[in-house]
Amino acid sequence: MKYLFSLMVIPFLFFSATTQLSAVQYDHTIELDRMSFAWKLDGKNIHIQLKAKTKGWVAVGFNPKKAMQGANFIIGYVKRRKVKIQDEYGIRLNDHIRDVLNQGENNISNVTGKESRGVTTISFTIPLNSGDESDTKIDPDSMNKVLLAFGPAKDDFHTKHVFRTALNVNLKTGAYNQ
Repeated sequence: MKYLFSLMVIPFLFFSATTQLSAVQYDHTIELDRMSFAWKLDGKNIHIQLKAKTKGWVAVGFNPKKAMQGANFIIGYVKRRKVKIQDEYGIRLNDHIRDVLNQGENNISNVTGKESRGVTTISFTIPLNSGDESDTKIDPDSMNKVLLAFGPAKDDFHTKHVFRTALNVNLKTGAYNQ
């Protein structure tokens, strides 16, 4: 009986510890009509949570030169309770590719996500300055152009967005404007 009790408690403890390790308390949140962007600065990294009313992909881009060109994009979706996520770079005004295809690296860590009741939520961590030529530097002390978007109810990285916006955000203070 003691052995059976131990087997029942161990999985519960592991699940609880795993849940606590992935929980981040975000310092700032921007709530838009159908999407939210939350973040926490942590030394040389930024922890991000994207949430949208979609069963498709969600994305954030940082500091494009023009339109989508030159932006560091993170795009992801949840399918069968597994997160698919990519680090991408804006190669043209309206196109982006994975960093690894542009002589860059995948700089995403601490990935979690879920899809529930038509809402997709993805959380992850990226460096503020990865040193990767396919990633723009994110300066938390100044205004950063932040692109937010999500796709329709389709789990892929190629379907065109149904929502997009651009914000100027001071990541340290949380101040923003459109």
